[in-house]
Amino acid sequence: MSPQRSSAHRSDIPSVKCTFSRLASGIYKLNEDILRSIFLLNAEPTNEVEDANILTGPLTTTRYSSQVCGYWRQLILQWPYLWGRLIDLQDLQQKTDSWRNEVLRRSGDSLLCVKVNEGVFTEGSVRFIGLLLKEHWHRLQKIDIAINTDSVALIGEDPWDSLKQPAPYLETFTVSFMDRNATPSNLLSSDLVLFSGQAPSLREFFTRGVAMNFPAPWLSQLHRFSLSSPITDINELLNAMKEMSDVEYVSLRTGLGNIHPKGPSPNLPHITLPRLKELIVANDIGTCLTLVECIAPPPGSILSSLAIDAFQYDLTTEMWEQLLPSISNYFQNCFSSHQARRLSVNVSVLSLYFRCFNHLDDIEEPKPYVSIDIWCPDLLRPTIIPGVLAVFSAHNFSNVTCLQLIGNPSVIDPTDPHVLKFITALTSLTTLRTQTTMLQRLTEIPESTPVAFPTLRTVHLEQQPPSHGAAQSMSFNEVKSFLEWRIDRGHPIHEFRLVDDYWFTKSSEDEKIFGFLEKLPNFKVTLMFWPELREYVCGEGPIAEYGSGWLLKKIVRDRAQWTRERLQLELED
Repeated sequence: MSPQRSSAHRSDIPSVKCTFSRLASGIYKLNEDILRSIFLLNAEPTNEVEDANILTGPLTTTRYSSQVCGYWRQLILQWPYLWGRLIDLQDLQQKTDSWRNEVLRRSGDSLLCVKVNEGVFTEGSVRFIGLLLKEHWHRLQKIDIAINTDSVALIGEDPWDSLKQPAPYLETFTVSFMDRNATPSNLLSSDLVLFSGQAPSLREFFTRGVAMNFPAPWLSQLHRFSLSSPITDINELLNAMKEMSDVEYVSLRTGLGNIHPKGPSPNLPHITLPRLKELIVANDIGTCLTLVECIAPPPGSILSSLAIDAFQYDLTTEMWEQLLPSISNYFQNCFSSHQARRLSVNVSVLSLYFRCFNHLDDIEEPKPYVSIDIWCPDLLRPTIIPGVLAVFSAHNFSNVTCLQLIGNPSVIDPTDPHVLKFITALTSLTTLRTQTTMLQRLTEIPESTPVAFPTLRTVHLEQQPPSHGAAQSMSFNEVKSFLEWRIDRGHPIHEFRLVDDYWFTKSSEDEKIFGFLEKLPNFKVTLMFWPELREYVCGEGPIAEYGSGWLLKKIVRDRAQWTRERLQLELED
């Protein structure tokens, strides 16, 4: 008998009759379909709730729901499809097999969603994984397994042979062997054919450690593809990916090995993935370079995210310069079809993260329409970051009004032509979110350069990088130098926004800063502490009482005491 495929097939949902006349609460009068929708939503593995340090998973939530009343219990116990959603080993850690077998029994012959997070499992629960693979493979709709060496040893190799069988209902396949030598030998064979080449419903494929051999006919159906397994022939990989016309997410990670061709580059296939939105390559820089060059976005496509993790220490400037044109090509359609309103640049000696947003909303942080992440264990050489910024500044950022510039100021050289080009491209900037150390760096922009950020009015000071685990106070000299520099260039700052308690320690630096600000008529200081917000206009009174003094008191008391004292002060005023 074939597994029951979907809750939409009403044949697997028995009719449950109940009389509501004596029930007072409106929840008992909910339509049966609404109740079933709620139960299914609670069965989703992402809907986990932490309460009093106890993790209530989907299975436990469902069990509690079945104990609310007889009507709910009937609905839940007589619905095999629901129980097939609940095979989560996090909730099935009992020492005996009774509850695991009961949950499996209640699932009847419905499709199964199996989830196994990496962790320490009881011996019985590990054997249960083997049982599911060996005897219920044909019922699997979603499988998400992350497993270590000890658990693999308890399961043995035989159950993993099921991965060679057809998977008629499988939609999501995620199998990760978390330790280097954890993968069973029968999944590393060069003649391994996953699913016997038959997985007609498969849409998402993620694997770490499982051998990937070609051809694989099901690749053409995928929407999401992540591979971290040894590949011996990059030609085979690229040729197989040619058929992935529907794929939107591709991740090719370290497990591939160094597949960058040695010696003169062969004539590698260049492929177009028309629906690709996100590409992640994480390997040695040679492999990253090869993959980014060969996986090209077609005309009119909009790739929104590119992440490059370069696991290599002998990087050269030439390698990065070879990579930059490919980055520009990836995003040219996105830059031309979107108008950025906010940018975020986070730099360090190891990484660069760049984000573009077409909104100014700081409360809800939706996904940026462009994101570029570059990381390497070697230092990002001083010539690399300017080159990447030059790629960005080649696009039109004239509508950007907010820039977040965070990180190590030593890797940003404002005298570099490429950095200057990026800065001067932001002609409409009104708000700069940064740190005091970065403010000092910006004052080094040459006087011969047109005024940087001519419309800038507000500086929103972000968290200072900690030094030896301690929060940093503001530097009087850095703040003073930046404000005077803007005044001298004829474009003064009008407002400082200061956020979070860490800014204000009982230091002489804070008192110097507020004393200096007091001498700037009409300069506004906004002090933001959730949910409090206070504004002070310099020259209208002693800021030490209204500003820093208020904050300095707040930082040394708990919130309840501070609230009582603040209310008392307002009554006295």
